[in-house]
Amino acid sequence: MIRKGKIVTDKETDLHKQAEEALRGSEEKYRAIIEHMEEGYHEVDIRGNFTFFNESMRKIIGYEREELLGMNNRQYSDEENAREVYQVYNRVYRTGEPVKNFEWKIIRKDGDRRDIEVSISLIRDREGHPTGFRGIVRDTTDRKKGEEALRDANWRMESIIEGTHVGTWEWNVQTGETVFNEVWAQIIGYTLKELAPISIKTWGTFAHPDDLKQSGELLERHFAGELPYYDYECRMKHKDGHWAWVAEGVGKLILIHDIFLHQAIHFLDLFDGCQSFPLDIFNKPLEARVAVGESPGNLP
Repeated sequence: MIRKGKIVTDKETDLHKQAEEALRGSEEKYRAIIEHMEEGYHEVDIRGNFTFFNESMRKIIGYEREELLGMNNRQYSDEENAREVYQVYNRVYRTGEPVKNFEWKIIRKDGDRRDIEVSISLIRDREGHPTGFRGIVRDTTDRKKGEEALRDANWRMESIIEGTHVGTWEWNVQTGETVFNEVWAQIIGYTLKELAPISIKTWGTFAHPDDLKQSGELLERHFAGELPYYDYECRMKHKDGHWAWVAEGVGKLILIHDIFLHQAIHFLDLFDGCQSFPLDIFNKPLEARVAVGESPGNLP
């Protein structure tokens, strides 16, 4: 075979065909992986018009494929977001540096506004000239709503704690991390600074020896699921030497999405004019900081 003045052997032709087939196979595999990604993947030209996208990207924006192909980002963004998007893409174009986790608000076809997080990089041709952009997109709307709800819940809980002037401690049963508030220390006559460094052993140091055994048994039963709450009254050694009876209110080991959270306990000093305080105000699960961990098992 003669190709452009060069004699090409059958062997060379076969090798060329094998290379083309391997390339097609690689491209098909690449496309299949992208198409089945949970994240949205897209490619746009220099002007920001869609040239390629996977099914997840289509679902995020909410248009049909034939509608989305060729669509410009300004068609699903408000004016403010379109301006911010242009600035980010322009920076990627000028510098060649990718941008990660850029937050962007879009407007779906049905009018629903969604929060997305985008990572963008530049596409170049073989000569190195910019031809467009590619990006990975995550819909973060539900996560943001969850974070806002958790902030609101924590604010309400902190307001209640501040208004009722109770001592609290939180214990991450997996990592051992503890968080005590200032009122807890005041109940036994100290400041948090005086008690530092604070750990779960701090509570055991000041608890009456006769009360520790029953407290430990109640905690183990609560961890095992036999008791819905940990609820106990014990004696704590005050700085001036007397034993202060303390109601440990109600604490609960919180499990959300298979993640164990802090054990949160509220304290009331029964010797400080609080004997008549309605303890049942705490008979509800408490919101707590999120701490990733596994089942604590037995107490250490």
